[in-house]
Formats: sequence, C-alpha cells, structure tokens
Amino acid sequence: MTRILTASGWSVLAVLVVLFGALRLGEASGGMSRWLRWYGDDLLFMPLVLTAALFAHRLGGAGASWVLPVRQGLAAAVVVGALFEGVLPSLAGHGTADPVDLVAYLAGWVFFQALLNRPAPDATPCGPGRSCRSSGKFTKPETAFQET
Repeated sequence: MTRILTASGWSVLAVLVVLFGALRLGEASGGMSRWLRWYGDDLLFMPLVLTAALFAHRLGGAGASWVLPVRQGLAAAVVVGALFEGVLPSLAGHGTADPVDLVAYLAGWVFFQALLNRPAPDATPCGPGRSCRSSGKFTKPETAFQET
C-alpha cells in the first residue's frame, strides 16, 4: 500500500479535523469568538480539501513521492475564494463577500504547503526519464504502457 502522508502529516491532519469539528460544535452552541466563527472554517477549508486532492492522486497511482504542485494549490485557493466570496454571494442574493476570507483561504493553502504537502519519507522519487506506477515500482517511459 502506498504511504499517503508522512507520520507528522497524519498528526497535523488529525488536529485539523478535530479543530474543524470543534468549530462546528462551537458554532452550534454559540460559545465561540466571532473571529473564529467568521474565519475559522475558511482557514481550515483549504488544507482539508487540498489534502483530499493529495490522497486522491496518491491512491490513483501517483505514488508516495508525488506532491501537489504549488501552482495548482494556489490556483485552487484563488478559485475557491472567487467562487465563495464573489460568484456565489452575488448569485444567491444573500451572504457576504468578505475579502478577509480570501486571506484565510490563502493562509490555509500556505499551511498545507508548509506542513502537509510532503512526500512520504520512504518514497523513491520519480525523476526525469522515469514514470511512477501505482505499484510503486519504476519503469522507463517507453515501456510504461506495456503489459507486464
């Protein structure tokens, strides 16, 4: 089985999930600071979504050394921010377009890049002239699509 995250990555992800659950409970009980209520979800959203994307790629055969490219993560944060803070509030007629939410989405992406978007420590890197297979073994590109 391909390692999906580093050991510290699993720990960070567990903390994020617990924090997200605590935010939901805090909002339901009404006993939470308004700053956390307003921006906590937005801050945690990108690390959780981008980690799900990382999981999908690695389980889909990209291998444990694969990391989400910086441009794709940044583009995801920008698109999510534009969608949730620009397009949807104007279409729905309610909701608030808050520019601080954009900063929270970008901060969440930075958090993901810094702590979660890392290759597994025991992964063999895929380098030039090699392609990764879902089995974790490497092969030359010209034989990558041949039956083995």
